[in-house]
Amino acid sequence: MTFGAMFHHFHDDGIHHPGQGSLSTERFRALLQRLAQGFNLLEPEAYLEQQQAGGLGDRDICLSFDDALLCQYDVALPVLDEFGAKAFFFVYSSVFTEQPDQLEIYRDFRNTSFEDIRAFYGAFFGLLKHGSPSAFAQYQKAYPSDYLADFAFYTEDDRRFRFVRDQVLADGAYDDLMQALMEEHAYPFAQRRRELWMQASHVTDLAARGHEIGLHSHSHPMQMHRLSREQQHTEYSLNRRMLQDICDRAPRTMSHPCGNYDRHTLKILHDMGIRLGFRSNMARAGNGSALEMPREDHANLVRDLL
Repeated sequence: MTFGAMFHHFHDDGIHHPGQGSLSTERFRALLQRLAQGFNLLEPEAYLEQQQAGGLGDRDICLSFDDALLCQYDVALPVLDEFGAKAFFFVYSSVFTEQPDQLEIYRDFRNTSFEDIRAFYGAFFGLLKHGSPSAFAQYQKAYPSDYLADFAFYTEDDRRFRFVRDQVLADGAYDDLMQALMEEHAYPFAQRRRELWMQASHVTDLAARGHEIGLHSHSHPMQMHRLSREQQHTEYSLNRRMLQDICDRAPRTMSHPCGNYDRHTLKILHDMGIRLGFRSNMARAGNGSALEMPREDHANLVRDLL
């Protein structure tokens, strides 16, 4: 089955610190070599054209990067250049404002301010239990054993954390809890914010180099399908307008944040002229439309190919 290879985080010896699932230059190079040997690695333009024409084969794949992370530009892009490879870069636009979504800030905090990820989870669930006992009790009662089972690279602690974050804590409670932990650990927010995301000039350069810039919403909602149709439209219309201003071209592709969407999302994207969209796993979509193409997380590719 054709798919997109999905990448997020990379690390080096400088400002881009190692974290859960991050790839080094050497590891990324080795993975690209294996992908090039085992698959027909298509550039975005060719992948889009062949998909629209119904001509994609089982070995035809593409490369994609989510979230406009600076590590992708600093670490992954030079390797893409070595291979002469082009990729999809799906960008959420709040990173270019004074109020970026905190998703990456929180990830960086839990990967850099603790001895290891287990220490973070210990602190997180400890604060949840003592600071929000009702939420902790709700989590213990409602957590399903098969939560995020499609994402085999998540540990049990990863899944439990994401359940609490996305299904239990609401109305800013998750942000409050994380902000309290960050203050306790003196996390250097202002510095790390400058080091985590691309600037608009980086995205402009990627487009000029022949990479495909696509939508990824404005504020990266974890649960897009829970938003109203009007809220979803605002997310994507603002994302589209800002990326069009940056690249001087209307986006025509996208990826669904966290793989979440509903029929309203698909209608909104179709009406905006989006021709190709990607999910975040390999599960077969309900109707298999061009806006529901599968992707394989790089963690699974590393496990299977390296």
